[in-house]
Amino acid sequence: MKLEGKRILILGATSGIAQEFGRQLAERKCRLFLVARNEERLNVVESDLRARGAETACLAGDLTDTAKHAEVLERAWTAFGGIDLAFVAYGVFAECDAAEEPETLLRLLETNFVSAAHLTSLLAKKLRETGGKVAVITSVAGDRGRKRNYVYGSAKAGLSIFLQGLDHKHAGNGLRIVDIKLGMADTPMTAHLPASPLKVSARQAVDSIVAGLERDQTVIYAPRMWRWIMLAVRAIPRPLMNRLNF
Repeated sequence: MKLEGKRILILGATSGIAQEFGRQLAERKCRLFLVARNEERLNVVESDLRARGAETACLAGDLTDTAKHAEVLERAWTAFGGIDLAFVAYGVFAECDAAEEPETLLRLLETNFVSAAHLTSLLAKKLRETGGKVAVITSVAGDRGRKRNYVYGSAKAGLSIFLQGLDHKHAGNGLRIVDIKLGMADTPMTAHLPASPLKVSARQAVDSIVAGLERDQTVIYAPRMWRWIMLAVRAIPRPLMNRLNF
């Protein structure tokens, strides 16, 4: 799928990755429907994308509220007479001890898996008749359970399996479900983490995402080096893994 001029729904439009994705789409003269929770930040993002050449419309709303999902999608479809690509790019992150607090644990699971799966299912139903793509950001953290981020990782792993099954269900009918396994990117979500040689800019990550979408990949590691890194991590025997501190 070439992205030039496409009608694209960006859910979680104020996230660091979504903003960079929107900028690259603006260069391609896409029509963008933007959804995010914080209306003030959303308006800033929309103004920036319009200045870069995109035709835009936006809606402020909390995407963790599953009862509002159908309304959000109806607004998006009405704005441009349909959608060619939906990009699901919202989520929350916490590490280690903080993630084990009951309230935080539930928030991680409900935001990163439950609401995202529900929204993706509705998107698939709307797009299955016209064809198109649903692209969802998961994480390389879902490829192997690790003590540092296993709650976040398990939510993303569950979402990856959900996407895999949904893609299998719709194989052959023109609808593609894309799992974007994001590695460590320099965004506000990861700003508090220690510096790492593996952390890349948001632009580098989005370059991989755009290239993967245009090549019609159904699993995209962003950036691509994470495919090989996680292949090695998954191969570590559990007894050895349990002696490692990462």
